[in-house]
Amino acid sequence: MRKSAALLLFLILTFGFQGKAQWFWQNPLPQGNQLNDICFTDSVGYAVGKHGAIIKSTDKGATWSLSDSIAIDELISVFFVNDTTGYIAGDNGTILKTIDNDSWDLIESGTHYRLESVYFPSNDTGYIAGYKGIMLKTTDGGNNWEFLESGTLSTINSVYFVSNNTGFISGANGLIKKTTDGGLNWNLIPSGFLYSLYDISFPDFNTGFIIGKTGMILKTTDSGETWTDLSFATFNKDLHSVYFYNTDTGYIAGLNGTLLKTTDGGTNWLVQETNTLVNLKSIFLVNDSAIFVSGDYGTILKTENCDTIWTPVISGNNCILKSVLFINDSTGFTFGGDPFSDIPLMLKTSDTGNLWTPVDSFQHYLSDISFVDQDTGYVAGNFGAIYKTTDAGTTWEAQSSGTNNTLYSICFTNPSTGYATGNNGTIIKTIDCGETWTSLESGTTKNLFSMYFFNSLNGYAVGENGVILKIMNGGDDIISQISDTVFSMYDIYFTDNTTGYIAGYNGIIIKTDDAGENWTYTPSGTGIPLNNIYFPSDNIGYISGDCGTVLKTTDKGNTWVIQYSGTSNNLYGIYFANDTTGYTVGSGVTILKTIHGGGDQPQQNIQKTIVSSYNISVYPNPFKQSVWIKYEIDDKSKVALKIFDLSGKQITTLINTTQPKGIYKIRYNASRIPAGVYLLVAQINNKLHSEKIILIKP
Repeated sequence: MRKSAALLLFLILTFGFQGKAQWFWQNPLPQGNQLNDICFTDSVGYAVGKHGAIIKSTDKGATWSLSDSIAIDELISVFFVNDTTGYIAGDNGTILKTIDNDSWDLIESGTHYRLESVYFPSNDTGYIAGYKGIMLKTTDGGNNWEFLESGTLSTINSVYFVSNNTGFISGANGLIKKTTDGGLNWNLIPSGFLYSLYDISFPDFNTGFIIGKTGMILKTTDSGETWTDLSFATFNKDLHSVYFYNTDTGYIAGLNGTLLKTTDGGTNWLVQETNTLVNLKSIFLVNDSAIFVSGDYGTILKTENCDTIWTPVISGNNCILKSVLFINDSTGFTFGGDPFSDIPLMLKTSDTGNLWTPVDSFQHYLSDISFVDQDTGYVAGNFGAIYKTTDAGTTWEAQSSGTNNTLYSICFTNPSTGYATGNNGTIIKTIDCGETWTSLESGTTKNLFSMYFFNSLNGYAVGENGVILKIMNGGDDIISQISDTVFSMYDIYFTDNTTGYIAGYNGIIIKTDDAGENWTYTPSGTGIPLNNIYFPSDNIGYISGDCGTVLKTTDKGNTWVIQYSGTSNNLYGIYFANDTTGYTVGSGVTILKTIHGGGDQPQQNIQKTIVSSYNISVYPNPFKQSVWIKYEIDDKSKVALKIFDLSGKQITTLINTTQPKGIYKIRYNASRIPAGVYLLVAQINNKLHSEKIILIKP
């Protein structure tokens, strides 16, 4: 088998041909990625967001399910022209279309720019706008798109048409433009501001509203020729979405759970109670009584009968889960809360994570957990909080730690002896099952984020500014070691008495093979902060980090591969029950699970045939910015062309549709990705072809 074919097999087995994550959502359900836009066609609703998320409701928004998506790029805007035909625009030039209210086809956009907004004034005529003033138009129901000259290089955040020919765009630097000839010409309308303007709503031909950054609210009553500032000085939060049901009644959604309502055309605004602090990205009025809002962490809120009370349909929130631990095959805990408001949160599962239920008894934010047996465990958190359970986590009782410093880590080396570390160099110890705790002299005032004992007496603590402390003789001796970095160390883990790992800020991973006498740096392949380490066996280990980062090693940490987790939410805790079954948790009360080691898909599910040659050519190769892909099909075929990097992450989908017999040529512009070696993967019906493409940049 050729090397490229072998790599393709690896990509399929590891990621699936669609590039989908082998991590799946357990909380919130159906998913917890940011939802950028929401819309309804009668009783059917759609919301779209990051990592190709498309969720659908068929019962007027009461319940939502995750739809199969052919995209992994961020989806930003969704618009339906009737009950069955809809369009989605997104990052990397993504345009999706459905004609059956169910399956989505990828439409060639001709660009790799980010597309921010889609709007159809009629069934056949539509517009899409986005990065650097890009403007696309279709007159055949989205099958083909032509470029229009918008006359701006500012990002266009919203496009809105009040008739077939009259429309508006708004965007960065206070951009407002109007067309009266179907987008052929756009006239600049001075807004008087340099703030970004995000969304547009016109309840009738003459009356319109535009909202934006720092609480900006603009109104027109003369079809956009002039605009009046309705902003109020006491409110400066970013506003992301506006929707007016008529000229008097409208709603605005924005930063930190902001929801505003007016019943007098914007003269006065009433702040709505949402009971959330997540950023709200989109608002849609199904009718004069049912209103939906979507936002960060998969959040969907709903109000009925124009009530001022909003209830969560999907309850994403801005709490974080800091750690996760299973005490047996089925029973596990994850916990955290809001560290800034000192709000605690613990969830428990008894069925391998299918259902997570809240556990009360806590008064402070929780950071770490340690169980000494199936029944007895401890958690630590803010203000020196330590709680103990003796009934497998059903109930918890507060203990007196003797400190008010935040505790980040807790570890028991035997049933009676335990340690905790925290702010200002805090190290405390108990030898009586947590009944009393005594302070140890750490020799530092730096925050200590994690510790690990590789035997009953000896271990390590790590913390900010590269602090590494060696703890010996049960804490009687604590000495500082040189780490050769000023970056913070967030977690430490030992697989045996000699082999240990530390992960931290800026993608740092360091390893020791001699019980910490020497530490060596290991390339992580990322500069993202790395938060937690877990090794289910000596060879196989995992690290979780910010922006949805999951790393995996199968060679004792000598090399690490970046996995595709399917989220960009920060991941703080990771735990594996064995080499393949694991959990990772993080911001927005994210809980993800894998049963395939984060990326190994069973081979029996792969029905593709790998071929070493096909009637396809790539030129020039190597290339400096853009490359042409030419291919020929002998009969009507399902064709998909995708670009992957060598870690297996999908970069983009060039085409994914059914085409008639013929010769085709596609140009791929790679200006937004770094120089390197990539893999073009072509699927024509059930046959796959792979080709290395090499991008060279000055």
